[in-house]
Amino acid sequence: MPLSASAIAKLQNEIVDVAFLWLVTISHADLPTPLRMVRDYVPLTSRGNVFTPYPHMDIGFPSDTEDQPPRQTIVLEDVAQIFTPALRALATTTPPILLIELVMEGEPNTVQDSWTAEIREAQGDGISIEAELRTDEILGVGAPAIAYTPSLFPGMFR
Repeated sequence: MPLSASAIAKLQNEIVDVAFLWLVTISHADLPTPLRMVRDYVPLTSRGNVFTPYPHMDIGFPSDTEDQPPRQTIVLEDVAQIFTPALRALATTTPPILLIELVMEGEPNTVQDSWTAEIREAQGDGISIEAELRTDEILGVGAPAIAYTPSLFPGMFR
């Protein structure tokens, strides 16, 4: 998803005077409503949804290594115990789905980038939760099995 024209213009300025904010929406069948949080100190309304301020959230970008699929982590430091009890109560048979979005502070209704991920593995203590996220499983996608034989592809064997 390309950045909007206003985001590109802001980033090309000598001094960037706008903040880019992470919005995270956690959905699961066991949750009555999705959990919505913004990495900021004040609540944010985006497209009619109110995101709870959650300044102690770290989202890592997917890794880029040759020998393994991309890995991404999210760390939620929940000292006030706002989201941790709800996350711990979820059934483990189906993983929660995270929608991660990037918006500009002055334009919260314009999503600059977004992707979805599943929580693959989570661990934590009384204060924080660290979860490994699974994005698109490229290695799990089936590939067509075609045998390239002279009878099917005679042009390859001349």
